Amino acid sequence: MSVDYKIELKKLVSALQVEAKSHHKNRDFLQLLPFNPEKQESYDLYTMNSPFSLTIIDYTPDAPYLFAFIGAETAFSIAVDTRQLSRLHKHDYFELFYILDGHLDIMIEGSHHRYESGEACLINCNARHVEEYRSAFLAVYLNFSPQYLSALTKHLFLDTQKDGLPWFLSQNIQADQKDRKDYIDFTPMPAPDEGISNGMEQLIYRIVSESKGKAPGYEDIVSGSLKRLLFHLQSPIEYTHSYVRLKAIREQNLFEDTVTYINLQKRKVSRSELADALNYNGDYISQIFYKQTGQTLADYIRNVCLREAASLLLNTDLSASAIIHRLGFENRTAFYRQFKKKYQVTLDEYRHNYRNF
Repeated sequence: MSVDYKIELKKLVSALQVEAKSHHKNRDFLQLLPFNPEKQESYDLYTMNSPFSLTIIDYTPDAPYLFAFIGAETAFSIAVDTRQLSRLHKHDYFELFYILDGHLDIMIEGSHHRYESGEACLINCNARHVEEYRSAFLAVYLNFSPQYLSALTKHLFLDTQKDGLPWFLSQNIQADQKDRKDYIDFTPMPAPDEGISNGMEQLIYRIVSESKGKAPGYEDIVSGSLKRLLFHLQSPIEYTHSYVRLKAIREQNLFEDTVTYINLQKRKVSRSELADALNYNGDYISQIFYKQTGQTLADYIRNVCLREAASLLLNTDLSASAIIHRLGFENRTAFYRQFKKKYQVTLDEYRHNYRNF
């Protein structure tokens, strides 16, 4: 007879419940957690005082939901109002959540995501997110300090293929990656039976029960079970992976917006104008442009202007001086020199040689 680990997990969580009738009316219960919530202007920052902890949320709409926490020294469950944890936040630890039942709606850096039963997501320390609590779900959150996660996975993976879990860890665990806001999604492969999900649920139940019981040697059992869980998540036979680099996406969008703006203007554009138009620092725009192309922003703008000058010479009757003025260049001599360097002829010679072709 197979064991329903979701039901067993709910029983285990219920056994942790404490009498705290007033906690669901305010945020006092957060004082029980080994986290230090620091209120920033637009989000909360949670710092963890232990290498590993776990949280379980059993949410039902229109009612206080069950929130359970198990750490090195604290273990409890309590009925909580969703308003207590519905504020944008980030952590100084990695958070891996796994959906055991239902589906979870969550905003990650302004983008909506829905995770179904059997799916998981590992979020790095910098990505801001908030659960939306729309529909019923049961989820476990495994919280790793960067040092603990690094030690846990040091010799776990042989394959460091780009975009997989090992690559995600190598890119995000380093202390100097404070500007990265990455996460990786895990979606189970279609299977003829529920062996994979049931195996994951069994592992999660073991991690939770051992962490709760704290019998001698439990740390090794938890560590080994976490390694096994991460190994399963990385397996291409069991899961597909989607590594999302929010910084890379933003940089690509900024690069494309920069190119679009310059080509629409078809004239000399300054860094300060770009900064005002795109709402980014001018030096940062230049850095991203060079990173994407290997070409300086000034060189690209110059080439756009030279191509526009050539087009105007062929398609209008504007004089060379009028064209140079229209393109925003004050030093006509320098523009003449640049044009001849690119096309090997002067502006007048270019019009004479190519206008009738």
